[in-house]
Amino acid sequence: MSGSGNQGDTSDSARDTLVFDIESEGSNKRMVVQLPYPGDTISGRYTYRIGQKIGTGAFSAVYVAACLETGSDPDAPPRQVAVKVLSLAATDGGAEGVRRELSSLRAIRCDHIPRVYDWSLDESRVFVVMEYFARGSLRAKMPVTGPVDEDEAWKLLEDLLTALVSAHKSSILHLDIKPANVLLDDENRYVLTDFGISQGIRAGRESVQMLGMGTPGYQSPEQRWVRPDLFDMRTDLFGVGATVWACYTGINLANAANDYLLATSWDIEYGLPRPSQARSFCSAELELILLSLIVQDTSKRPGSAAEVLASIRRVRAGADLIELPGTEVARADCDEIMERIIDPVWNHVFRSDSYGIRKLADGDYLCTEGDHSHHTYVLLSGKVEVLLRGRSVATEDREGTFLGEVSALTGGERTATLRAVDEVYVRVLNASQLERLVTSNPALGVRLIRSMAERLARS
Repeated sequence: MSGSGNQGDTSDSARDTLVFDIESEGSNKRMVVQLPYPGDTISGRYTYRIGQKIGTGAFSAVYVAACLETGSDPDAPPRQVAVKVLSLAATDGGAEGVRRELSSLRAIRCDHIPRVYDWSLDESRVFVVMEYFARGSLRAKMPVTGPVDEDEAWKLLEDLLTALVSAHKSSILHLDIKPANVLLDDENRYVLTDFGISQGIRAGRESVQMLGMGTPGYQSPEQRWVRPDLFDMRTDLFGVGATVWACYTGINLANAANDYLLATSWDIEYGLPRPSQARSFCSAELELILLSLIVQDTSKRPGSAAEVLASIRRVRAGADLIELPGTEVARADCDEIMERIIDPVWNHVFRSDSYGIRKLADGDYLCTEGDHSHHTYVLLSGKVEVLLRGRSVATEDREGTFLGEVSALTGGERTATLRAVDEVYVRVLNASQLERLVTSNPALGVRLIRSMAERLARS
């Protein structure tokens, strides 16, 4: 089954329906979803009076609305909210997955993600109640104000990445980052909206065409070329890079006339031109960060939003970027190191991908307590001393031990210092690589949990 949005007639006479086409088993059928009129009331946990329509997409329409219980119930949403009405026709039994995702979003507390207050998944009407932002989106702002300056580009980067850190902690991917999904609040903060709601509502469909393929122009290469097997946190990082690139250069990537800017082959390193080619001036620091996000090869992008945020904050503070510990082992020597690994699970996992092995000398640090590096290390050989507040608390020498995984998983600062004892070899994993590794190898996921539990027990 596959489907495609077809907004159809949006004139006043047809504003009460949402029309889209479904292609199923070789036949086409048109689905029509009845939309509310201004003045109608709809009910979830609370009741809302529908106001003006403020947006229409392929599978949804958004209205400003009033919560009628505000003032009588201290737990009720604020008086003014946004109500997104969706089509449940495309879920094919995926309502429970949507409910779980909305529950996760409701639990997120981040100034850069709209609050989710309420929802209904009843077949008669499917809607989500969210925080309302009267200032609108970047898509509406850009034609009026023109490109953002460099200071504002840095701010936009930081705000979007901060939103992703919170969402990714809840295992929620966005998969459609673009100026239309970036709102402005009353304190001039950028807010990333539509977090997985429209993607989640379609998650029950069989066709990968429906699973977060994003918006042309702002899609990652893996979305554009339909490679959902490559979707992870790094897919969202590309969306951030493309969005900031567009806002900084003033070029609307959603305009089909700008297709020539997009890379048309995996052989091209970056998905978009260098920012300095599209604008007369761009600092080397901003260009370096943006290019790292729009690399076509997912394995060459940073591993998490937290990792990019740490790099940005160091650059903005005039410090050097955090470098990986030790020295890189040449690819030609990796096979010899892998031959020494006894554990069959790790030997199998790394045999086909031995890139990323680092060698540390006695006294070298993998990381230090309080810093903001976000890589995990798998101990291949040697000993690593663990220090808390300068005091040695343990020595790790078991092949295959995970080290430094907490910061990679949480995006927080390092909770311990790790120091090499004699010669040490480690395999380095960024946050995305770690997540992909444990989700595709359940045995390693169990080991990771046990390792973290053991450390918690002795702390």
